[in-house]
Amino acid sequence: MSDDGIRCKKCSYDFAKSLYEEKDIITCPYCKKKGSEQDFEILNEVTSGDGYAITLSDFEYFLKNKSSYHKRDFFKKDVKFFSIVIKGELNSFKDKKGKDIPMEEVHAYIQNDIVLQRKLYNLYYVLAHY
Repeated sequence: MSDDGIRCKKCSYDFAKSLYEEKDIITCPYCKKKGSEQDFEILNEVTSGDGYAITLSDFEYFLKNKSSYHKRDFFKKDVKFFSIVIKGELNSFKDKKGKDIPMEEVHAYIQNDIVLQRKLYNLYYVLAHY
């Protein structure tokens, strides 16, 4: 299995291919479309090009060490597709139906949305000074 990102051609949702691939059949976690690689657009890496990208390790650090209030507020007001569940240093994500979503997928979702990416970048660096 590959760690490539993939975009559904039906709903334009980006996700990690390796998390939703079984026996050469890929299933979009958003619209549930099933198909082979030809039915999806392969994204070899998340490219921001604007200097506001947050690495996965920085995202993990943010989730583990920063203000619970600010994390909840960011996910409630800005990242409306996912909710965050905070239990001490442990964080998990759920979609609107209550299904668990891997942190890597949430990170990719935020990095592929230029507005969310910039908001997370600003929040990360503001909170880094506290």
